[in-house]
Amino acid sequence: MTEENKLTIDDKEYDLSSFTVEQKTYTAQLRDISIQQDSLIMRFDQLEAAKSVFISKLKSSLEI
Repeated sequence: MTEENKLTIDDKEYDLSSFTVEQKTYTAQLRDISIQQDSLIMRFDQLEAAKSVFISKLKSSLEI
């Protein structure tokens, strides 16, 4: 069994090939949710960086 055919939940390992269609659907949903969370975290980091730049620009413009 390869790593991609296994799933670990609460320290218990499961063989994905033995999952029902319903369980495979849940697994796919969880995988998609994780990808979306990672994307949101990246987007948040980008927005924080942009916010910092604009705060810095505003501060500089106020020091005329």
